[in-house]
Amino acid sequence: MARKKKSTTQPFVIKFILITLLVAGIGFGITSGLIYLFRHTEYFRIQSVIIDPSLQFINKKDLRNLIGKNIFEIDLKAVQRRLSYKYSQASELKVMKSFPNRIAVVAKQRFPFAQIQIKDHIVTLDEDGVVLSTDGDAEKGLPLIAGVRADSRRLLRGMPLDGTDIQTALKIANLFSTDKSLSSHSIDTVNVENLSKIQFTLSNGLVIILDRNNIDRRIKVLGVVLSQGKLDMKQVKYVDLRFKEPIIGKK
Repeated sequence: MARKKKSTTQPFVIKFILITLLVAGIGFGITSGLIYLFRHTEYFRIQSVIIDPSLQFINKKDLRNLIGKNIFEIDLKAVQRRLSYKYSQASELKVMKSFPNRIAVVAKQRFPFAQIQIKDHIVTLDEDGVVLSTDGDAEKGLPLIAGVRADSRRLLRGMPLDGTDIQTALKIANLFSTDKSLSSHSIDTVNVENLSKIQFTLSNGLVIILDRNNIDRRIKVLGVVLSQGKLDMKQVKYVDLRFKEPIIGKK
């Protein structure tokens, strides 16, 4: 009877496992060494924080606690949240690592565009309706939006006010400010209590009436009316743009 050949499978498997464990051990050792090196070497300790020059409102003192820390241990999201909360005038704020030892802060600045009085608060907004401040004074040159139904409990810096009335008022102010034919005029107040009869008053006292439909076209019509120079502002009380042809109201 022929003798059975010894199986070579078992020694091969054992050899393979041993080699795998050896390689894994070496890899773990190298990885641990590199991690230790990265965390403890001075080369990766934060030496400076670079803030975009256009962001002069961000105080470097708010970031000085990062100096000397290991760059791999910085929680960028936590730093971004803290800065975004404090500096509501910054949009798209990002904190980035600049290897080997720097932190960079970039953002776009939000500018005051309009104000709303809600109860005892004068709220300043940017052109997107983001709250920049909730406790300021009325600023000359910024349109004051009236007739809104916003709740003062929702006023959080850095967060938008999304009401249809507020967004409609901001749209009117934005279209007005970007129309070159209206550049010699400015808006004092916008009343959006009734969106079927929105009234905004210019700095010369002229009242403009429109509704929330076709605002773009109606602001262009207003530009044509006011740029023609045919209106005697001393005799005109209002311009109603809600109809096919503008209606000029006399005093």
